[in-house]
Amino acid sequence: MGAVPPSPVSKKGSKQNGGSFLDLPSVPPGKIANPARKKGGTQVTKPVNHSSPASQTWARMLFQLVEDGSGGLDINIFEGIIKKHDPGLTRQSLESVFEMVGAQAAASKTEKEKGGKYRVAFRDFVAFLEMMFGSDEKGFVEGVIMILRCAELTVEGRVSLGRREWVARLFTVYDSNGDGQMGLREFLGLYRSVDSAADQSHVSKLMEASGAEHGKFGLKGLVRFFGLQFGTRPDKEFERVMLTMIEAASNQTLTLTLTLTLTLIGGSL
Repeated sequence: MGAVPPSPVSKKGSKQNGGSFLDLPSVPPGKIANPARKKGGTQVTKPVNHSSPASQTWARMLFQLVEDGSGGLDINIFEGIIKKHDPGLTRQSLESVFEMVGAQAAASKTEKEKGGKYRVAFRDFVAFLEMMFGSDEKGFVEGVIMILRCAELTVEGRVSLGRREWVARLFTVYDSNGDGQMGLREFLGLYRSVDSAADQSHVSKLMEASGAEHGKFGLKGLVRFFGLQFGTRPDKEFERVMLTMIEAASNQTLTLTLTLTLTLIGGSL
């Protein structure tokens, strides 16, 4: 994979200026960075999310990748992904932000092993992302995509050998020019075979999150896409979607062949 796009955090926190991915804006003395906690760390409210539903859909895609199986964040997985972008990140940095957004203290040994000092639920996670990237949809989504691009090994690891074989078949069917690369037009055709109203801009972002470079990806990119979309969902559901997509491509080919045949017949009369 090529270089990961720069993080859309403020210049103060950008790596170009020597800062960390998790550098926080300065807080005046006596002020609290997040109203979910008051001075001393006592939680006073649940974190309030301000990002759009579309932004939270992207956040959900990332959260299900790093979720611990019980609705909380597995900080070990998440820390490993974030460190791909910022090797200097510390566990303490992460936990300090989780505290600021109001995450509940971990109650059990299992929670502490997976989540560190805090049990980070989805609402806490969204608040964390809002602190990093703001609640404006454009910056928020760009930030989540950046993290997803750092997670390629984690994503690929979620796709079994059997599913990879299905994806390889699908790639061959939709790689219309046989160049081993899938561009936006080809991927859009694949995506719209199950969602005819899919927005091109959204589909383009999904390609980017799956590792596309210059608007294209190879078989690994398509594997990552299905890893993000299906995760641990049942094989039967996955295979049903594969068959639907393959059948749609076959129908398109049949329609095109029939159209060309009728055109040739009509021209010979």
